[in-house]
Amino acid sequence: MCEMPPESETHSFNTLSNFDDELERWDKYWTLDSAGICEFTGTKCNEKEATNEKVAKFFEDTIQRRKDGYYVRLPYKENHPPLPSNRAIAQKRLHSVIHLLNKTPLLLRDYDRTFVEQEDKGIIETVPDPAVKTGPVLHYIPHQPVITPHKQTTKLRIVFDASAHFRDNPSLNDILHQGSLILPELYAMLLRFRISKYVAIADVEKAFLQVHLHKLDRDATRFLWVKQLDAAITEDNIKVLRFTRVTFGLNVSPYLLGGTIQHHLRNAVLDSALADEIQENLYVDNLILSAETEEELIAKSVNARKIFTEMGMNLREFLSNNKNLKNALPEETSAKSNTQKVLGIVWNSELDELNISCKIASSENLTKRFVARQIASIFDLLGWLVPLLITAKKFQQDLWKQKFQWDTVLPRELGERWQDIVQNINGFQRALPRRSYINPEKLSLAVFADASEVAIAACAYLFNTTNSALIMGRGKLSSIKTKTTIPKLELNALTMAARLALSITRAMKSRIPDYPWTIYLFSDSQIALSWLSSSRKTYLGVLVENRIREIRNIVHCLNDEKVTVNFCYINTTENPADAGTRGLSKNEMEAHTWWTGPSFLSQPLETWETTFYPLPTEKPSSANSDSPEDITIINNTLAERIIVHELLDWSHTKSLSSGKRIVVLLLRFIKKLLRHMDENAKQRIFTNIPELRKIGEDCNTPNGQDIRAARSAIIRNHQTLYLTKEYRKSMENTLRLFKDCDHLWRSRGRLGNANLNNNTKSPIFITPNTILARLLIEEAHGTYHQGTEHTIATIRQNYWIPKLRQQVRKLISHCVKCRRFNALPYHYPEMTDLPSRRVQRYRPFQHIGLDFFDLPPCAENDCTIKLYGCIFTCTVTRLIHLEVVRSMATQEFINALRRFVARRGVPETITCDNAPTFLLSANILKNQPLSLQRDILRSVTDREIQWKRITPYASWQGGFYERLIKSIKHALYKALRGNNRRSFDDIITFVTEVEACLNSRPLTYQGSELEFSSIRPAGFIHHDIVLTLEPTEEMAIDENDPITFPLNKRKHFSIDTKSYRHFDPHMKR
Repeated sequence: MCEMPPESETHSFNTLSNFDDELERWDKYWTLDSAGICEFTGTKCNEKEATNEKVAKFFEDTIQRRKDGYYVRLPYKENHPPLPSNRAIAQKRLHSVIHLLNKTPLLLRDYDRTFVEQEDKGIIETVPDPAVKTGPVLHYIPHQPVITPHKQTTKLRIVFDASAHFRDNPSLNDILHQGSLILPELYAMLLRFRISKYVAIADVEKAFLQVHLHKLDRDATRFLWVKQLDAAITEDNIKVLRFTRVTFGLNVSPYLLGGTIQHHLRNAVLDSALADEIQENLYVDNLILSAETEEELIAKSVNARKIFTEMGMNLREFLSNNKNLKNALPEETSAKSNTQKVLGIVWNSELDELNISCKIASSENLTKRFVARQIASIFDLLGWLVPLLITAKKFQQDLWKQKFQWDTVLPRELGERWQDIVQNINGFQRALPRRSYINPEKLSLAVFADASEVAIAACAYLFNTTNSALIMGRGKLSSIKTKTTIPKLELNALTMAARLALSITRAMKSRIPDYPWTIYLFSDSQIALSWLSSSRKTYLGVLVENRIREIRNIVHCLNDEKVTVNFCYINTTENPADAGTRGLSKNEMEAHTWWTGPSFLSQPLETWETTFYPLPTEKPSSANSDSPEDITIINNTLAERIIVHELLDWSHTKSLSSGKRIVVLLLRFIKKLLRHMDENAKQRIFTNIPELRKIGEDCNTPNGQDIRAARSAIIRNHQTLYLTKEYRKSMENTLRLFKDCDHLWRSRGRLGNANLNNNTKSPIFITPNTILARLLIEEAHGTYHQGTEHTIATIRQNYWIPKLRQQVRKLISHCVKCRRFNALPYHYPEMTDLPSRRVQRYRPFQHIGLDFFDLPPCAENDCTIKLYGCIFTCTVTRLIHLEVVRSMATQEFINALRRFVARRGVPETITCDNAPTFLLSANILKNQPLSLQRDILRSVTDREIQWKRITPYASWQGGFYERLIKSIKHALYKALRGNNRRSFDDIITFVTEVEACLNSRPLTYQGSELEFSSIRPAGFIHHDIVLTLEPTEEMAIDENDPITFPLNKRKHFSIDTKSYRHFDPHMKR
C-alpha cells in the first residue's frame, strides 16, 4: 500500500485538540514531501548545533550501563520557567478517559491490563509517597488510548501527552531539549533496501520502554490511574504511578533511544561493519539488513539479535526474501505474515515485490479540510505517484487561491471537479520489483527535470545497457504568490534534480562504495542549461544567481566524491519529468515512460542524440563558506538589488500611534516565542532586536515603556532602510551623525553644553520625504491642527528632518480640516502703531486683555448646560490664562477675575470691549460696596486698575486676544468634533490643556539650524516646564493597581487623552 492507514481503522479516544492533530499530520506530510530535495547551499544553524552538542555531552556524561540495561537522564533546558505539576489536568483527563472507556468495557479492561503488565515488568512503578519529591521536577502526564486494529502486534496503544499545559505555562516537552535528529533518512533507507540481493526487516519490541530512566527523573513522568475499575473516581480510588523507562510522548524520547543504541554500537560491539549498518538502517525501532548471500544475511541477523539482547532489547518480527533465515532464528521472532510494510510501503517477501496503490475519497459536503486530509493521507515517500497526484494538489492550490475557509462547503462545480480527480486516481495499483537493478558494475544515474506553469518535477533512474528503472521522483507546485518565467522555473527544476542526484548518491554510496558513479542531468530548457554553463559575469538576477551557485556547489561536492556529473539537453517529448508537471490519469500511468525512463537510456552512450553542456572549469565557492571574499561577493551582488520593505504596511495603519501599538504586539509575540529557545539563540535575537529587552510580556494596554520600545524599533528599521552609507557620508559635515546606545542615528548640534534634554541637543535623524517623516509630521500637527511653526517646534523636540518646513507646509496645505477653517476670506483694515503696553518690557500679566468666548455645552444631570470661557492674555509675553464660567453674568466674571488675580497677580491695565458685564464690573471694583468687601477686591482696588475699552464696533483693536480666541476655538472644535457631550470637569480639563498648549507655542521662526532654540510664552514664568500629561509617551502607568487606576477610569482617561495625544509639550528646552 502507498497510502496511510485509513481513519476508519484507527480509533482514537484522545482528548487532544484537532488543531494539534492537524498540525502534526501536515508537518509529517511536508517533511516527507521535501525529503531528498532540501536546499544544499545555506547557512548552518550554529545555535542549534551548539545546543545539540551540549545535549550530546550531557547524555554521554550521564548514561550508565547496568546489569539490567542502560540508564539515562532527561536533558532539561537551563533556566527554564517553573513547571506546574499538572495534576489537575491529569485528573481531568483521567475522568474523560474512564467515561469514554466505560462505553466499551472490554477496552477498559485491556487498558487496565496494560498497566498491570507494565508494573509487573518493572516498566512503571507505584509512587510510595506522592507528597515526597525525589527529583528536580515533579510532573503528572495525562494519557489516552489509541486503537489500531490493522496492526499485527500492538492493537491498543496508550499515548502519553507530555505537551499538555496550563495557559501561559510551559509543558514538560517545553522544558526538555529535544536533542539532535540522529535517525537516518527514510528515503535513503528505502533506496538501500532496493539494492542488495537479500534483505531482512525486523523491529524492536517496545523500544522506548527498554531504556531505563534514572531515579532522579522519574517523578517528572508521574501519571494517574484508578485502583478499582468499577468504583467512583475519588482521591481514595486514584493511585499515582510513574515510569521507570523512557516513555513515548516525550519529545526527547527518540533521541534517548537512538543515543543509547549508538552508544552501545560505538562502545560495546566489536563488529564495526555490522554496527555501522545497523546505525545507518535503524529508524526508531525498524531495522533493515542487507546482504549479497544467504549466509551473510543469516549471520548479520543472528548477530544483530545478540547485540540488541545485550542492550536489554528484543529484536523480533523478522521477515526476509531468504527462506532459510526463518530456520536460523527462534520461531517466536519471525513475522506471522509474508506481507509486511517496510517504512510505509507494502513488501511481499515471497514475490520480492513492492506493492503501491492509491485511494482517496469523495464527499457530498466537500470542504477544503476534507481535500487536504485526503491528499495528506497518501504516503508517497519516493515520489513514484507524482504524476498521478499533481492534479489533486493543483485543485487544493486553487482552493487556497479562492480563499475558501477550512470547513466551508465547496460549490457544486468544484465538487464535480474533485469527483473527476478521484475517479482518475482511485484504484491505481502497481507492483515493482524490490531490486531496482541486476548488475551494479555498469550502473549510472539519470535525473530528468522539467517545469510548466503548474509545477516543477524531477525523476531519477538507475540504468545500464540492458534496462532502466525509476527509483525516486519529486514534484512541487509553482508559487501562487509570485509569477516566475518559464526559464526560471526550468532552472528551479534543474536545481531540484541536482539536489535529488546528490541525495541518491549519498544514500546508496554505502552499498556500492567503490563504483565510480556517472550522473546525467537532463533538461529540455536550453536557456537554463546555457545560464548554467556560461562563464560570463553578466548579472542574471537574484534567483538565477542563487540557483546557479547552488548547482555548481553540488557538482563540486560530487566531483570530490569521485562522481562525474554531465548536463544534457533532451527533447520535451522524450522527457519523462514532463508527466510530473502536467499530470497523468491512472490509465495513462500504467504504461508510461515515467516508470522506465526514455528508451535511449538502455542504449550505448555513443548512440544518444543529445547535446552536452559542460560547466565552467573554475572552482565554485564552498557551499557553506564563511570567508570574507565569498560574503562580499554575495553582498555586492544582492545588496543593491534587494527591494527593501518597511516594518509595517503603513497603508493599512491610520497613524504612527496605532502603528506603535501594532509593533508592541509584534514584539510581545516574538518575546513569547523566545521562551522555547535556548540561551544562545535568545542572546543573538536580543542583540539583533534590543527593544525586546524593554518590552513587557503582559497582555494589558501598552504602557509608556512599551510604546518607546516600539518607537525605537520603527525608527531603527527606517534608518536601516533609508540611511545608507553614502547618504550618511553626504550629511557628515553638516549634521555630524552618530549612533547612540540604542543604535539610533542622531544629529549632533552645538547645544551640547545647554541645560536641555538629550533629544533636543541631539535629535534623532529621520530621512526626509519618507513614510515615517510624514507620520511624524501628522503626529506633531496633532488633533488640534496647529500651524507650521508650532508643528516644526514639536518635531524639533525629538527629531531632525532635513527640509522640514517644506514638508510641513505641504502636509498642512493638504489637511482638509485646516483648509476648511483657514481658507476663509477676510479683508483686514489698515492697522496703526501698537500701543506702548504692547511693545515695551513688562512683567508677565502686568498688562492684559480679556474677553468672553463660547465653549461646547456640557452634560450635567441629563441636562445640557451652556458654558463660556474667559481669556486673560498678557499683551507683551502673549501668555494666556483661561477660566470656565457658566454665564456671562457680572458675579461670574468677578469670580473669574478673582481666580486670575489669585494665581497671576493684579494687572495694571485691562483691555476689553464694551460688554455690559465688563462695564458693571469696573463700576463695582471702583465703588467697592460693603457687600463685596474681600481681600482680593481690596487689593485690586488699591492697585487702581485702569480699564482700557476699545472703540465700539472696532473689534480689531482687541485683535491680540481675538486671535488667540480663534486658536482656542479651532483647537477645541477640531479635537471634540463629532464627540459626545462631555461633563463639566472634562470641559475644564480640555480648556486647561489648551491653555498649556498655547503657552508652549513658539514665538520665533523655526530655522534649519540646530543651534537655535525658539522662545515660548511659558518660558517667561517657568523654565523648562513640562505641560503635557500623556501616559503613552511620557510615563508608565501601573495598570496592575486596581485601586489607584481602575479599569473604568483608565478607559475614561484614554478617551480624553486620545484627542490630546498629539499635543506634545512644545519648546521643551
